[in-house]
Amino acid sequence: MDSRGNEALLKEKSSKARVLREFLLTAQLTAPHGIYGDMKYRILGDGNLSAGSDAILYLLDRDEKMIRKVTTVWRGQGKTATVHLSQVDSREAADVLRMCYLAKKRSETPPLPAGRYYVCDLIGCVVMDETGNILGHLKDILQNTAQDVYVVQRPRQKDLLFPLAPSTLQDVDLSRGIIKVKLPPGLLEIYS
Repeated sequence: MDSRGNEALLKEKSSKARVLREFLLTAQLTAPHGIYGDMKYRILGDGNLSAGSDAILYLLDRDEKMIRKVTTVWRGQGKTATVHLSQVDSREAADVLRMCYLAKKRSETPPLPAGRYYVCDLIGCVVMDETGNILGHLKDILQNTAQDVYVVQRPRQKDLLFPLAPSTLQDVDLSRGIIKVKLPPGLLEIYS
């Protein structure tokens, strides 16, 4: 992207304050498991879920609008981990909830320590390199690896993936929606 495009995008981003989400996504329900309403799920962000624990969370639809408050019971671990939601007692009832979310209210969650961020707050931010060139927008953070991997969506190009090492992340400005990074040498050339 040329410097005029960078300036326009940054001006647009910084001219309006970024509104942080009311709900922090914890898990996405992926498929029914068994006949009694249990669901398989995918952990999102910093979801600290453990087998046997009960929690009161919010059930959100696919558009992240609240459906209702639910009590959850987490079972198993790894590929066999499931969650059971209150008022969901059959496979059919669970099937309707495919791809819905479980979330916590931001106002009911303790603040994170300095330098830590909720994944849902980072998604959509503009990602810039240390010289101020815009690389794209943060599309996803893969968390099933030894370290987080940022997925940056770039206009008319393949997504850029890079590991989040301590030396990579330079600055995060959530109010402006900007993440500054220092990419490992040669990484950008691989994607050219």
